[in-house]
Amino acid sequence: MNLLGGYTYQEETYEYSYLKKTGFPDDDIKTLNAGTVLDSGTSTEEKWSLISYLGRANVSYLDKYVLSASIRRDGCSRFGKNNRWGIFPSASAGWIISEESFMEDIKDVVSNLKLRASLGTVGNNNIGNYSSIGLMEATKYVIGDSSEGGYSPSSFSNLDLGWEKTSTADVGLDFGFYNNRINLTFDYYISNTKDLLLQVPIPQVTGFSNALQNIGRVQNRGYEFELLTKNMVGEFKWTTAFNIAHNKNEVKELGPDGSAIIGYSGGFPVTITRIGDAIGSYYLFETDGLFKDQADVDANKAMAYLSPKPQPGDLKYKDQDGSKDITAEDKTIVGHNSPDFFWGLTNTFSYKGFDLSVFFDGQWGNKLLNLGKKETTQSRGNVRGYWNDRWRSEENPGNGKVPRAVTTENLTTPSDWWLEDASFWRIRNINLGYNLPVKIVSKIKDISSLKIYGGVDNIFMHDHFNHMSQTAAYNDSNLTPGVDYDSGYPLARTFKLGINIKF
Repeated sequence: MNLLGGYTYQEETYEYSYLKKTGFPDDDIKTLNAGTVLDSGTSTEEKWSLISYLGRANVSYLDKYVLSASIRRDGCSRFGKNNRWGIFPSASAGWIISEESFMEDIKDVVSNLKLRASLGTVGNNNIGNYSSIGLMEATKYVIGDSSEGGYSPSSFSNLDLGWEKTSTADVGLDFGFYNNRINLTFDYYISNTKDLLLQVPIPQVTGFSNALQNIGRVQNRGYEFELLTKNMVGEFKWTTAFNIAHNKNEVKELGPDGSAIIGYSGGFPVTITRIGDAIGSYYLFETDGLFKDQADVDANKAMAYLSPKPQPGDLKYKDQDGSKDITAEDKTIVGHNSPDFFWGLTNTFSYKGFDLSVFFDGQWGNKLLNLGKKETTQSRGNVRGYWNDRWRSEENPGNGKVPRAVTTENLTTPSDWWLEDASFWRIRNINLGYNLPVKIVSKIKDISSLKIYGGVDNIFMHDHFNHMSQTAAYNDSNLTPGVDYDSGYPLARTFKLGINIKF
């Protein structure tokens, strides 16, 4: 039995000052006192702290039964003064079945079998400092014919703001076959997050449009599978490691009345968070191809949105509610940013002093929202190659998916035209190394080992987003995940060469 108890305290203070002066007589003296005109100046200071009490017990019996339990109590200054403390317990247990006497007869086949389970709660305090306090900002007031300096509230106060808590239950099995030549690991988990820290819209009569609140409950459940095989174990060694995982996200609760939350990005409503669906699902109009020609426009004019005079080459939208007219009620969930599956595969080879590793990874089943899709060939949007396939005329309709080049609401209507397929698979990296033989290295004074290695990263990627990074850089919050604005660059292929010397 091992017992541990502890107390921790951490504190961080951040200070920042900025001053700008002009009117320097020359470039010889560059300190601020040589300037004559103070253009601007600002300073800020932030401070936060965290206090934690913790305890843990680990128990092992007969090397077959293991149990671990822990509890901690954390208090954070970032939360409201009425709700700064949280208690987070956890426990796990394991049974090494392969060590039982009834497993002896199949020991040559099943070399390892372990059943394990765990349950625990963790807290999230990853919010800005003073998020629970109604802050003030400098402003001007008009009194008579002059303006006077003063202050006004800049954020909404929430003295009950507290920890976001995630409770996770996990059941897993570990298998080892034929002296652990084949190893399998399987896990199934259910995770519930409650009291989410979200910026929630509030009545504007308060003077604010949103406030940070603890609201709702979200569930994640899924499985993880890992396979490790030692394919060859002689002088030439070959090992394969493969893993794949699936996760389903679902909103279970949302505030007292369960009202859905619309997420905005770039001034556009692009996501919805509502009970029964994934958090931050893309909530847009679903397109139904293009108006091919004037006859198509005349027959399906109701499939346009906002524009009273659609033109051939404009986008058509699906009538979801059957009203034979495209309205805001026809918006629907058209995708999400979380992959249905993501996986990785590594093959490792070694022979004498040489070692080689090749790593693949990928994901599929998710989307990325690119705000750059609302741009046209008459603006910076023409950097995208898909405009080569746009509708130009009835005789030259392109690929039937890319609309004509216009600067109207045809493109600035949030629709699944903005979505990119974020699925990909790639050869992530290849690394090759060579360890010099000991008899050679030993002749060099004070050196115990010497390895020469080289590698290539981002060798190849098959994707649907112009070989861009699948991690959105423009906007990636809980309510608006995976939003990009043509901000990425193709992944750089990197070559490296190095020497590792141990003395």
